[in-house]
Amino acid sequence: MYDSEYGTDWTDIDRESILERAFALGVASVLDSPDEAEYRRLVDAADTTYDRSLVELAYNEGQRKARNRKTSADDPIDVWTALVGDDASSAEDADSVARGLPPALDRVARSPLPDDGRDRLRLPDFLTRE
Repeated sequence: MYDSEYGTDWTDIDRESILERAFALGVASVLDSPDEAEYRRLVDAADTTYDRSLVELAYNEGQRKARNRKTSADDPIDVWTALVGDDASSAEDADSVARGLPPALDRVARSPLPDDGRDRLRLPDFLTRE
């Protein structure tokens, strides 16, 4: 599945493509035979340790989602299409991966910045005596 969709003859690859391929390879490893050599190539193609950990996360997430889908679907092609097809990932997940954040971390609400920016330098109210 993976070989026919993505191929393994790439030489230069960008970060987004590495993560997409890692996810698809994780799905394929559950549905088909795992391709350890391609996985190693993807990990090695990542520039930094952080990017390599994201590749591992994407691969593991692909495996997890494939295992969850595989129990409810009999045909591996249906599972592949549902997870790796055009409509597989939500825009939210794609945006968070593009920013370099796993989807779970991207859902955390960020604290709003104070108006003047100096509140971060002040002690919290409960630590000051009045």
